[in-house]
Amino acid sequence: MSKHSVYKFFSLLMVLSMMLAACTPSASSTPTTAVPAATAVPAATEALAAPDATEAPAATSSDDTLVYAVPADARSLDPSMAAGRLDVSIVYSIAESLANRDTKGVSQPNLALSWKRVDPNTWEFKLRQGVTFTNGEPFNAKAVKFTMERARQPEFNDNYQLPSQTKLKEVKIVDDYTVQFITEEPTNTMEFWLAESPIIPPQYYGDTPVDKVSQKPVGSGPYKFVEWVKDDHITLERNEDYWGPKPAYKTIIIKVIPEVSSRLNELAAGKVGVASALSLDQAALANTDVSSAVYVIGLRKMVMGINQYGDNKALKNKLVRQAMNYAVDKKTLVNDLFGGKTDMLSSYVNPPNNNPELQPYPYDPEKAKALLTEAGYPNGFDVTIQGRASSYGFDKEIMTTVAEYLKAVGINATVEVMENGVFLDALDAKKLTGLHFIGWAALINPTVENLILTCGHVDNSVDYCNEEFDKLYKQLVSEPDADKFQKINFQMQQIIWDDAPWIFLWHLPMVYGVAKNVDYNPRPDGYVHFWEINKK
Repeated sequence: MSKHSVYKFFSLLMVLSMMLAACTPSASSTPTTAVPAATAVPAATEALAAPDATEAPAATSSDDTLVYAVPADARSLDPSMAAGRLDVSIVYSIAESLANRDTKGVSQPNLALSWKRVDPNTWEFKLRQGVTFTNGEPFNAKAVKFTMERARQPEFNDNYQLPSQTKLKEVKIVDDYTVQFITEEPTNTMEFWLAESPIIPPQYYGDTPVDKVSQKPVGSGPYKFVEWVKDDHITLERNEDYWGPKPAYKTIIIKVIPEVSSRLNELAAGKVGVASALSLDQAALANTDVSSAVYVIGLRKMVMGINQYGDNKALKNKLVRQAMNYAVDKKTLVNDLFGGKTDMLSSYVNPPNNNPELQPYPYDPEKAKALLTEAGYPNGFDVTIQGRASSYGFDKEIMTTVAEYLKAVGINATVEVMENGVFLDALDAKKLTGLHFIGWAALINPTVENLILTCGHVDNSVDYCNEEFDKLYKQLVSEPDADKFQKINFQMQQIIWDDAPWIFLWHLPMVYGVAKNVDYNPRPDGYVHFWEINKK
């Protein structure tokens, strides 16, 4: 595809967006074009309910009820197994962590009132007193110790990462409300993982089968679990005995509505308070008499992962990977596809911890061709780009356009669109064939952002491995001096930018439809703190 053809392709998309926006009613007008009719959700076959749950609540937002619409259901609500932003967001409303992370990535006291480093390998926590789990068990040092020991078990330690990532050796109970975490070696990631480590009641989680607790979680949070009707909705109810400020809404209903048009219909009808995961081309349709579109530049880094496993030898060549980065016109994609509502990546580490000397790879197809020739591939090679149709919005269109850019420099790229579950299974098993479209690390923490690209890490989807990088990472996690830490961090970013295990694209722009009587500021990390959503 020539650059002219790329512009033409996106011009058509923008015309479509403008046509859709033109059909959107203003605050004082009467709609003339209806959003397509909502697709019926398949009837639920099983209700995963608490013993006292009765009839499922009507999915209509009101003064006391907020309906939060999502495109897909959760997979597990076990606090030690939850993965993915939705599962974790629901769990965090039910089961609290020792710390909460603010929007700047800083961990703030929560169930732990304070913490200090007693020595390089020992962290001491003072726990909040008078907190009770919703099943009546007390929150104390025993609950913290039980939670961490459970997380060490093989079925949990992939997702509950504090013990493994901090090399936690022992949890020592000093008294009922003082506990020490003793690590095998010094670590700088403890405060980060505190906010991703919900504490659970020992008796309930010790005596109840794992498959049951994954469907009926218990914690000490601002909400408590009511029921889960698979592929339809999850209901939470305000914990009236919560130790902290009471949430504004008595009931939260996380409603599964797969189609964007259906989420928009429900929003316009006043049945939904927040419609999440809107696509940018349909965002204007959220601007109605009763709702507005809300845009957020997310922290998630969107990339084309360049697999280092498999039989494609070309992808293992650094010059080839650099050539791919020069071949793609990211600036045109950002401007034409996203209306300039996001920015190109200048590092894989988010500000303010990014290396300021790094700049986005410029669009330079001639340099890309020269690098391919230098690498021994003057006539290119074959490669497949895999991903989902619209997991992040425009996935298929993005993959197709990147494939055309690669073809323009001689790389014969084809696109394979996969079903969500099939793609995720292949991603986890490292069975994808060439390139894949994915987003990573919606956070602000350079230690963890660097961790993802260390050899063998669970989130290292391309199986990239660089011994020099890993050696620096070991220094990073134990370096107490802030200036030296930042110097190592910048060195590591330079290595990755040169090695180019990904085609670096942009930060994920996120769009929500929010009812005008709902006060909601979406977080750039993609988590939903349901207890922070207020009424207007």
